[in-house]
Amino acid sequence: MNDRRRDRSVDEYIDQNLRLVFSNIETAEIPDRFKELLDRLRQQDENQSQHQ
Repeated sequence: MNDRRRDRSVDEYIDQNLRLVFSNIETAEIPDRFKELLDRLRQQDENQSQHQ
């Protein structure tokens, strides 16, 4: 469970930093391709943790 909490905090950290980076750009949202990439990476992490 600690790993999941840590993973969530890392995810939140990444999300916050991406928002900061893109807040200076005219669009207010993270591009869909980055959201999709993050989702795929999270899914891979979940699959790996389930198989361990």
